[in-house]
This record gives sequence, C-alpha cells and structure tokens, in this order.
Amino acid sequence: MNKYQQKDGFAAEILEEKGVLLKKKVDLTNNQEFKNELAAIEFAVNVHVIFIARFLNKNARLVLTQERCVRDSYNGKIVMDLNVDDEIKKMERCLQYFELWKDWSKDQSKNTDEWNVKKRDQLFIAGLTLKNLKICLSGFLYYAKEVLSTSSAISFIPYLHANQSSLESIFSVHIM
Repeated sequence: MNKYQQKDGFAAEILEEKGVLLKKKVDLTNNQEFKNELAAIEFAVNVHVIFIARFLNKNARLVLTQERCVRDSYNGKIVMDLNVDDEIKKMERCLQYFELWKDWSKDQSKNTDEWNVKKRDQLFIAGLTLKNLKICLSGFLYYAKEVLSTSSAISFIPYLHANQSSLESIFSVHIM
C-alpha cells in the first residue's frame, strides 16, 4: 500500500490492498457475520475497480509503457497511463473473485432457507452476466493491446472506448 500512497490516482489500488488486509483479519476470526460483511465489501471493491476506477474513468487510458499518473497542467485532473499487461492481470484477479463466488454458490447445500432464497442460483449473479463481463473485459483489453502493439501512431487507448456512450457518439456522427 505504501507504494501507492505517494501517487495521485491510485485510490482503487489502495482500496484493493485495504480489502486484502481486512480479509486477513476476518479470516482469523470464526465470526460468520464478519465474513458476510467482508463478502459485501469484496464485491464492492471489485465492482469499483472494474467500472468506477477503469471503464467509466475518463482519465484512465491504456499504454504499452510503464504506468504513471500525472496531473494535467491544463485542467488539473489526473491522467492515468496504465500498462495494458498489468491491467489484464488486474482484471483477471477481479474475474477470479467472481469465479470463486460462483464456485461457492454451487457448493451450497440444496437447503437454501439459510440464505433466504428460493433457488441456489439466487446466491450468485446471472450466468449470462458473468459471461458478458468476461467478454467485455478480455475483449476490450486484448483489442487495446493489439492496437497499441501494431500501430506506432497510437500511443494510448482510453478506457472510455469500451463504454457504449463513446461508441454511440461516434455512430451518431457517422449518421449525420
């Protein structure tokens, strides 16, 4: 965590590391209530990293070079240059969380009364949602890596290029 404290723009990484520290402490206890609360926190952290810190962050962009965050001298906002290979690994860790959750939900007994659900499937997000998340994350990241690797004219790919809003704006310009 210390490596991120001196850098602007790395709130998601600090949040992830705090989650890891919290998990270590909760694992030492046998308190189910703490474990349930931790599960909610882990979900929030992973969703934050994927969507808030990356895919909806207009200042995050993928590069082939080393990661860096700098304040834009024009508007004062932080511009995050994030190494595409490191981002692939980060998103794989986030997806691993969802895979572990899916495996846990499959291992639950047929008696779902304990969880106040009617079907065991309700203990996890929809399978189609997970499939689409995997396709979105890996498809965009590997597309960005390919474009950055093959085109010397392109030095970065903004994360917002994966956002439907930017696709719609490009499409609407072509229609006019």
